[in-house]
Amino acid sequence: PPEQTCPSAAAPICENEERADVAREAVADLVGRVAPKLENPAAREALVTGLGQLAIEVGLGNITAGRRALTYSRDALNAALAQRTTYPGDTPDLGAIELELDRMASLLGTS
Repeated sequence: PPEQTCPSAAAPICENEERADVAREAVADLVGRVAPKLENPAAREALVTGLGQLAIEVGLGNITAGRRALTYSRDALNAALAQRTTYPGDTPDLGAIELELDRMASLLGTS
């Protein structure tokens, strides 16, 4: 199927610019401030990559690529959550990342 992009895509993020801006800024904050502090090096790298791609694609209004980046980020988050006992200090930050991914999923129409 063709790539879905705003404004023609039927996704909530395309319909409310203010809400979309807040979500993009939150993901950018995760990329710049939260994910780089993770103790787990594999999780840190994967989440910085995935969240960075998510912020870029959503900023460009590319819904299809944003959904792919969201899936990649969720997979990276799940892998990190599975290693919480090894890196317990990451738990609060992973929770914050999970909340923003849930919000972004809702805006991308995947939740």
